[in-house]
Formats: sequence, C-alpha cells, structure tokens
Amino acid sequence: MKRRIEAKDVYTETVGALYDEGDVSRGPMSRDMLLHLAAEHGVGPDSLVLDIGCANGGVSRKLLERTGCRIEGVELLDFLVAMGNKNNSIAGVDGRFAIQQGSILDIPFENNHFDFVVCIDVLGMVDDVSKALVECRRVLKPQGKMLIYTSFPTDRLSDREARELNETQGGSRKELDEARAERCMHEQFKVVEKRVIGSQFTQYDTENAKDASEATQNLLRVARLLTWPDEYI
Repeated sequence: MKRRIEAKDVYTETVGALYDEGDVSRGPMSRDMLLHLAAEHGVGPDSLVLDIGCANGGVSRKLLERTGCRIEGVELLDFLVAMGNKNNSIAGVDGRFAIQQGSILDIPFENNHFDFVVCIDVLGMVDDVSKALVECRRVLKPQGKMLIYTSFPTDRLSDREARELNETQGGSRKELDEARAERCMHEQFKVVEKRVIGSQFTQYDTENAKDASEATQNLLRVARLLTWPDEYI
C-alpha cells in the first residue's frame, strides 16, 4: 500500500528551486517569427504576396512594412474585408495592399500569379484541406513558396477540450490532425522547414504584458516546463 503524500513531500528545496527557475524566461518566439520566416524565404520589395484568409490584414501590413512587398489579401467575411481596406487606407498602404472577398477553396486569381502565399490560422477552418492546398499551389509561380501556420489538438487535451476547440473553429477540425495535414502538404509541396511553436507565442505575449495576474504567471511557469522540459530535468 502506497504511503499518502504529505505536504513535506511536496514543499521541498528542490521544488522551490524549480519554482524559481520557472520564473526565468526561456526567450520564447514572438509572432514576428512568421514575418522573419517570410523574409528569410525570399519575400522582398519585388515580391507579390497572397495573404489567404487575411482577416483585417494586420499581419500583412507588418509584412509589407518589413519587406516592402506588394500584397493581395483574400478574406471570406465581408466585414473584415471592409475593415481591412479601411485600415490599409489609414496606414497609407492601399496602393500596395488590397483585400477582396473570396475563399481558399476558390482563390480569385489566375494560375502562376504569386511569388509567395501566406496562410495563417486558416487550414483548421477548412472542410477540404487538400483542395485548399491545390488552389494555393495553382496561384503560385513554379518557384513560389508558401508559409502555413496552423494549430492542432494534441494528446495534452482532454476529449472535452479537443471537442470545444473544434467547436470554436467552426466544427471543421474533427478530421484535421497533424499527420493528415502534413500528408496533404507533401502532396502539393516540398516542405523545406517545419517549426513547432507550442505555446511560445502566448508565452511571449504574457511576458510582455503589464497586467498579468498571479494565476497567469503560474500558467506561464507551467508552459515553460512543458515547452523546455530538458532545461528543468
């Protein structure tokens, strides 16, 4: 029969040291990493970029500022199209960045049109991932590249959490796991780089927040332990 765990077993110097180590930042990646990747893979002043599912264009405006490229945005929701074009006009970039209504399943551009495609937080909301990637490849030039950022349920989620995540994404994620997504990608593209982000973007935002609560800080410690376990073992 196992001995019952007591407080003295938990509150030790070792645990205290680990708790203190959990307060140390591990230098998580910020969302700007996506912009850095696009630039590293050739996006520059002469590039024509498609941001598919661009929402109100916030990411693309940062990419334009960083690289000087030209951008066409496609967004499914009309109100985000209007918001994005208004923001482009306010920012003075409407001559280099325009957004129109459309879908990743039927991209409103001709074949071999773009040098680069950006697809952020879109594939998880699409019913037919294979068709979406076929469309992206169709509008890319033969030597063009694509940057995809998406998230997947993992075995760290309970069944309930995975179900809730699916529901918040429109219910279309039930068949999209990482293995299936990668199979679809390899059918259309040569994958030249893959990075596992985990919770790093959220860690970065939390570390730079001025009003993070004690509960948030505790969650941040746990996130560091899960992201860099070898640092603590």
